[in-house]
Amino acid sequence: MEIEFQFNGFKNTKTLETYVVKRFQTLKRRIDTRFHDSNVLLRGSIVAKNSEGHAESFLAELSVKVPRSRTPYMVKKTETDFRTAVSEAVHAMETLLRRDSEKRERSRKTVGKSMKLVSKVKHGQAKL
Repeated sequence: MEIEFQFNGFKNTKTLETYVVKRFQTLKRRIDTRFHDSNVLLRGSIVAKNSEGHAESFLAELSVKVPRSRTPYMVKKTETDFRTAVSEAVHAMETLLRRDSEKRERSRKTVGKSMKLVSKVKHGQAKL
């Protein structure tokens, strides 16, 4: 998994990058177990400034590009602190990936059951 950072309107400091990498550890495990060669892009930007020119709210946009997928998984979170926005975005992405995984697992189980029923009907074994 590759992580790419893009910040608009503020500087990328070493402490901020360290925080983001640390926060991405759980997300990294979830992504690495399901996908290979995925790219993660974190975009940070200032959404609003006060009258003095100081940032009031930040946007953290997190997208995960997966091979063999047309559209990436994408989450946007806006908070008053960039670190909070990153945490919220990572949590939302973990939830999104977990739900998608559960949905795919349920569909595999359902397809398996329906295929057994179809084969029984073809062979005249099903009681209707």
